[in-house]
Order: sequence, then C-alpha cells, then structure tokens
Amino acid sequence: PEMARRRRRRRTKRKRKKKRKKRKKGGGGGRARDGTNLGLDDYLDILSGWLKDGDGDGDGDGGGLLDRLRERGYRTLDAEGACSESVPRSEQERLWDRTDPDGVHSGRALRRMLCFDFDYPHCVGGDPAARHLTRYAERFIDEAASWSSSSSGGERRSGGEEARPKRPWAAILRFAEGDEDTMALSGTLDPILSSFLRGLNEGDRDDGSHLRDTAVFVTSDRGIHYGPYLQSPSGRREYYEPMLLARLPTNGGSVVGTEEREALRSNARGGRGYTTHYDVYETILHLAAGRKRAAGDGAATSGGLSRGVSLINAPLPRARSSCRSAGAAEEYCDLIERFRTARDDAQQELDEAEPTARVGRDGGGVEVGAAAGGTCAAAPHPPPSLLSFYADVDRNDRFRWPKCEHAAASSYDPSLGEKIGSSGSCLCATSHDTWRACGAKPPELGSRVEGGTKDEDDERAYMAMVDCPGEVLRYDARIPRREDLVRRSEEALARRWSPTPPAAADNSGAEPAAAAAERPRSKKPPNVLFLEIDSISIPYADRHFPKTRELLARHRMRRRRVGADDGGDLACEGGLCSAFFSNFGIVGPNSVSNQAAALGGCVVVPAGRDCEHRLPPGGDGICPDPSYREYGLKFFKHGGAKKSVWCPVREREDGGSVDDDASTWIYDVAKENGYVTFFGEEFCYPGSPWVIQTLVFEDDPDFAAHPAFCRLAERKVRLDPGASEAGNMYLFDLSGTPKEPEPCVDGTSGKPKQEIALDLIASMWDSYPDVPKFAYLNAMAAHDYAIDWSGMALGSEEYDNVVSSFLESMMSRPDANNTVIVLRADHGLQGGPSIIDYSAQIEHRRPWTEMVVPANLPGVLMESLAANQERLATGFDLYRTLRSLMLPPEPPQGAEGEASRASPPSREPPTPKWSVNLLASTLPESRTCRQARIPLNHCPCEFERPDPAPRYGVCNLFESGLDQFCPDWEDVQENRRKAGQREYLEQSMFGDALSLR
Repeated sequence: PEMARRRRRRRTKRKRKKKRKKRKKGGGGGRARDGTNLGLDDYLDILSGWLKDGDGDGDGDGGGLLDRLRERGYRTLDAEGACSESVPRSEQERLWDRTDPDGVHSGRALRRMLCFDFDYPHCVGGDPAARHLTRYAERFIDEAASWSSSSSGGERRSGGEEARPKRPWAAILRFAEGDEDTMALSGTLDPILSSFLRGLNEGDRDDGSHLRDTAVFVTSDRGIHYGPYLQSPSGRREYYEPMLLARLPTNGGSVVGTEEREALRSNARGGRGYTTHYDVYETILHLAAGRKRAAGDGAATSGGLSRGVSLINAPLPRARSSCRSAGAAEEYCDLIERFRTARDDAQQELDEAEPTARVGRDGGGVEVGAAAGGTCAAAPHPPPSLLSFYADVDRNDRFRWPKCEHAAASSYDPSLGEKIGSSGSCLCATSHDTWRACGAKPPELGSRVEGGTKDEDDERAYMAMVDCPGEVLRYDARIPRREDLVRRSEEALARRWSPTPPAAADNSGAEPAAAAAERPRSKKPPNVLFLEIDSISIPYADRHFPKTRELLARHRMRRRRVGADDGGDLACEGGLCSAFFSNFGIVGPNSVSNQAAALGGCVVVPAGRDCEHRLPPGGDGICPDPSYREYGLKFFKHGGAKKSVWCPVREREDGGSVDDDASTWIYDVAKENGYVTFFGEEFCYPGSPWVIQTLVFEDDPDFAAHPAFCRLAERKVRLDPGASEAGNMYLFDLSGTPKEPEPCVDGTSGKPKQEIALDLIASMWDSYPDVPKFAYLNAMAAHDYAIDWSGMALGSEEYDNVVSSFLESMMSRPDANNTVIVLRADHGLQGGPSIIDYSAQIEHRRPWTEMVVPANLPGVLMESLAANQERLATGFDLYRTLRSLMLPPEPPQGAEGEASRASPPSREPPTPKWSVNLLASTLPESRTCRQARIPLNHCPCEFERPDPAPRYGVCNLFESGLDQFCPDWEDVQENRRKAGQREYLEQSMFGDALSLR
C-alpha cells in the first residue's frame, strides 16, 4: 500500500506540472485563474495549492492546503455537507483528486452517508445535512484535541502506557446550502453555524474552550453563479464579492500578537485595497508555520511565488488599491468602474447643479439639475415567476372562472311585475339609495334623486338592483344625460376654449346632443379614458393579458418606408397610435403614492420621515430643505396615519406669497375645463385607508362605480349577519375564493362584476357625445394576493377577455379620433406569498403602462411620444400630460424636456416642475431616478438602486411588517442624521468596492 500511495503521488505531481506548463504557454487548460473566486475550479485551486505562477514546488510538493498543514503535524478533516454524486462524474474526480488525492484526510465516511439517503429539503434522516456536518466536525475536533493512545514518547498514562501530547488540527467544512438562489436553505444555515461556533467557545475542555487557540475563517467561494439575479450588473458584482470573516485565536502565542491583530483589522477595513482567497491561503500557512517574516510586496510564506499575502503580516501593499493589479477578473473591474462612474456622476450633480437637485431623505430625487447625472440602466427582464408555470398551461386544461348564468337578467323583466307588486318581499336599491321595499315597481333609471348634494344639481339614479326571493339578483345601469352637467361644460368651454356659438337650444335651454356633436373638435379638449389595473407588471401582462397586449400591439407606432408618398415617418393602424412605456417607474410602493402622482402631481412620503418637522413656525408650509424629496412642495395633509402628502404650489405674479386655493386634483381641474367625470373603484371604499379619494382629495365625481359594490356589500350583511363582524364594508371580499370564485353579482349568476364599471363608462360616452369626458377606473382583477398560486391570476385572465373587448369597442367608436386612452398599473404585486419570489420583487417596480393617442390630435409630437417609450417616465409625467390635454395645446417643448413655458398659465393649478409632457416633449435620455423623484428603494435604474439583492418581500415603508424588507432603513436614517448628503450618497449606495469579503 505504501508503494502504491507513492506512485499515486508521483503521478499527481507529473499531472500538475504538465498542467502548470500548459497554462503558462496559454494552451488548453480552460480559462485563466485571474480573478477572485469564480466557482468550483478556483475554489479547489485555493485548497489544492494551484496558485503559483512558477514551476518551483517551494517548501513542499505543491499539494493542497490540508496536505501542507498535515506536513506540519496537523490532523486534518475535509468534509462537505452534500453528496458528491449529485454533481457530474468529472466534477467529482476533480473535487477529490485535487483536495484529497490519497484519501488521507478525515470526512470520507460522512460523504458516503450523505449519498445513502437524501430527503427534501436537503435533509438526511430528519436532520439538515449541515447539522450532520457540524456534528461530524465536533466529534473530529474533540478526538483530535484529546490524548492519543498510540504513542512514541511523552507523558505516561495510567497503567504505564506512554501518551503522545496533543497535535493541532485543521478542518475544512464546505456547506452547500448557499448554492441556490431562493435563499430558503441559506436562511437555515445561519442558526446551525452560530450554534456550532458557540459550542466550540463553550467547550468542556479542562483548559478552556476550543476557540482559545483556534483561528476561524468563514468564507464563500463566490456569490451565486446562476439564476435571475446574476443577470443584473449588481448580481454580477456580488458574484465576484464572496464573504470573508476572520477570527484569530486569543491564545496565539508568539505567532499572533498586537501587530498581527492590528494588521488584520486594517486589512478588514478595506482601506488599502482588495483582498482575495489567495491571501486566506497565505494567512493560514503563516499561522501554521509559527514564524514571522518581513513584509514584502507579495512574497508568500508558502514558498515560490504567490498572488497572496498574509493578512496578519502587514497591511496590504499599495499595489492592491487597483482592481486589475490585485488580480481581480476583468469583468469585475469593469463593473466596479461603472458603479464608481455612476457615483461620481451623482456627486458631480450635487456639486454643480442647482440647490434643488439633491438626494431625497426617503431615497428619491428632486428637480432636474444642470448635470446630466448619467444614463439609467434599467434592470433586466425579470425571470419566469411561479405564476409562469400556470400561465404556460393551456387554459382549457386547467381550472377557469365560471361563466355567469342569467347575466342579462333585468330589473324590468315583466315576469317580476307580480312578485314586486303583490308579495312585497322584493327589495330594491339604486346608485343613491340603499335597500328598501320596492313598492309597486322597481326604481326607474334616470329618475330624479330627491335631496341632491347641491341645490343646482339634477342628480339622477344610474344604477338599479332588485332582489326577490328565489330569483337571481337583477342589475341594470345607464348613465343619464343631465342637463346641469351639459350647462356646466358649456360655461367652462366658453371660458377656456372659446367654442363656436351653440346651435339652437330646446325648451330646456340645453343644446341638442346631435347638434353639439357637430361642433369643430378643435374647439374642445379630447376625451380621456384612464384605466388602471391594480398590481400588474409588464411580465404579468405578458402572461395573463395576451388579448389586450395583442390588441394594443396592432396599433403600435411603426416607421413607414423611406420615400413614402405621404412623407410621414410614423404610421399607426386606423389612425390610433399605441405607445408602450417599457421603462415606466413607480414613485412609491403602494397605490396611494402612485395615484397621488398621476392624479394630483403630489408626492407621498412616510409620515415622521418627511420634511414636516423642518417647517418654520408660521411659515408657508413649503419644505425648505433640499435634502428631502418633497423639497419645494407644500405640505397638503396627512393621508392616514403613515402618509404625508406634499403637492406643487405656484407663486403669485407679484411674487413671494403662494396661492392656497389652487387644487391639483385632476377631477377639480377636469370640471373647471368642461369635463363630465367618472370615478371607478370595484369595492365599497368609503372609510378605506388605502384609497386616494376621500383620504387625500375630496371625492366628488359626477358618476361613480362604487355604489354598486356598496349595495352588494350591504346585501351580503343582510343575507349573512355574521359578515357584519368583519367591520367596515371596505374589508368585505366579494370575489369568493380562488377555488370557489364568485365573479357575478349573485355568486355565479347575474351580471359579471368585472363589467359593471366598464359598462358605466361606455354608457357615459353614449349619453355625452358632445361633452368632454374624463373617466378613471381602478380595476381590482389582479389585486389577488391569495396563498393559492394556481388560482391567483384567474381573475386577471378573465378580465383580459373583458377589457380587450371593451377597448376594441371604444377604439371603434366615431369619437375614438378625439379620445386618449391610458392603460396602466400602479405597481406590480406587493403582497401575499408571491413577494417571496425574487421575480415578483423585480416586477413590483416595473408597472405596465400604455397609451392610445389619435395620430392627428393637435399638440402631439409623435416623434417625442415614440422616443419616450424607452425613457424613464413616471406618474408625474403622466399627470402633466393629462393636464396638457385639458387645456388648449401648449407650445412644443424642447428636444430634451426644456419647456418653452415652465408651467401652465398662472390661472391654472401648478404641475410638478420636474415633470415632462409625454406627448409634446422628449424625456432626457440621461434622466435619473433622483431627477424623476423616484425613491431609490424602487428605482429601476441598476446603478442607482442601493440594494437590489433578493429579499423576503417587497419594501414598503407605509406598511408595518413590509418595512422590514427595505434595505437597512435604520442605518440609512442614522447616516442621514449624522452625515451630510454627500457622505450619505457614498455610504448607503456604494460603499467599499471589496473590503474583507
């Protein structure tokens, strides 16, 4: 056996020498080892000692780290908490041939055991593999540290037998839990490791714990080398930045003294340069050699030439301050340069831009400064999520929402006449009245409502329900034509747009609809249809809204052939142009913050972390501190317990004072400009803390969808008294469960609830063909955060059928050439089990946003709209765009967003100064999240976002429990309090490129 072992050693030395020569000549041998740890190859190179640049063997045979330690009298353990047979055979051979070619190190029994039985998740016999590994190591350490029975001199044991004194030991434990990208197993490793190290510190040895004379190095070979995060620049950077923790023995003898500890601390701070695993190799050999050496420029303790230096010998040489001179990989150095360039650009912006261009206290930007600030490099397309699995299954082969039976059941069916008139058991409700006995007949649609909210209003019922025992719930709706709204519109248009004189009026004094529709369209603003589908990202829309996406894609702007007769560059099907904004950003984690931006131009920040405490007593309420995101905005109100709302202000023409009466709420602006308005929410929202209406702005649309859902909630309480225990009706879930959905007004019968709001909008378009119309709907089809993944998107897929048919109908109407359609989401999924998935965390900040604009609409520059599709846009820009549609066309803005008129006329409520009209100007290509006022926690720009790594949820500072997923919030707050904005910019966003990690 000894001769066979020597032959194997000689063969191994010859193979290694050939490979070194081959690598030196540049032939074969795979890629060069010129970087920090790159995976199995480089990790094994560290253990095997294959890190020399020359052919000399040094003071040994060039064996692995454990071989070198064994030569110095160490007992050694080489163990891994995984079955090596789970990797390809070639990898197995390289693994054990390099680290333990002769089988002399302990650990083989554990490897065989882990291959015997393997259960999910990564368990053997009910215990995690990592627990088996630490227990095995504990046994080895106890045995290695005890007295040996085989002796050749030394102290004598009882019975006259000689005992050899204790030998030092060395153990390499490799944990495989971190080699997966869900973080589930990584999270289980932390308590096991801490318990293991704590046990060593609390050992029952006579002379104290094992850690007194033990050096501990906790490191990783690299970051995760596959999966979605690796596709981003931040993921690639972390791939090259493995962790390294080091602890020196307290009883270090002559090897570890004050100088060595200080050298390690200095190198750990990262001030001198980069640290690599080669240094770990040299440090361990330095400790094992038991001797000091003079500090040099890279000379190694292991003999020969090495890229590593001992970290306890002296501070790292100055040559390590450069990424490339330290031997790091070229890709890593390139990434570091890009991150530093982004930091320098941001620093330059702070130094050179106007004082308004500052970093916000909650991680956002303020106004566009003088400096460009770099280019937004958006994060890559998210990976397939768990919802992708179900989306890939044909809809005919899986569970679907049931079709509503008796969907056309009407309240005015003659068959109900006898029941309503005779029994008196039928109950009726309308858009304005709760449930009561029907009387002789059901309420008539369009009937005047007694006691309107205003004396001059002619309010009329536009929705009716009839609930009779044994019958399906009947539902009818029709928006009536109210002459008071027509007169209000005419007066506003006369003031704003100077329309042509109206045609002859009828006896009521109102202009006939047919005659009014013939007025020149250039004399009134376009209709605006704003459909918002809650919690939909771009990938979510691709998965679950294929029909809607296909419809809008047909109308996408496309380039005509060069030399076309009409001379135009862009063409759209049917004269309706669809724009898809692939880089639209969210300005907050929830609906309120994003709706406040799109419908009010306001910034919503967490209460208590805003600028309110900096307001001077008796001042004008405008934030004076440029370090806050709401700088220059006026405090509006507290929108609930955790929200502070700050809105734009305009100065009077005489300067100094601020006009307090200018409401930026889009509904107030719309009514002032002659619009009939509709507001849609698909639940009974009064009292809800999660809505912008009533919570932030006054809720006073001309027509609304929520009364229908309030009647349904009231009916649920009536039929199920236990439902009232749920509290407020905004908490009622009228949709059923994923496996037993209730998509209709009466469970699985009656009118589909997804059609209620859309039918009301279509009816308003029919009743007011001559009047500008503004309709906003927040649809809840995708707002399903259920635990059941298989049913989570069923409502969305059904809504795809509904909304695609609705849009196709609206785009086929005669007035489509004077209607602007906005279809967007406020954010991606932000609750439920889906946020654990990393893809959902990326999708959350990539909302689906599209617009349909008539090609001949006055004031629209199609080239600007086409360019803006790939630029960084926000709800603030959308707000300014909507505001511009409600006014006579503005003069075109410059090519890079420099407005020829900084804001609307002084008589108009202000718009955010940093916003851009998406239809009339081009967004700057170099726009950053700070400039767009996007909080950095939700920034889609890769080199601005402080910490895009996977977490266990979506960051939301407005919700208790979700704020724990925000990156180092308390540390960030402390840094902002102690340091100026320049220091905070460097510390929280970038930090050291590679300290002792």
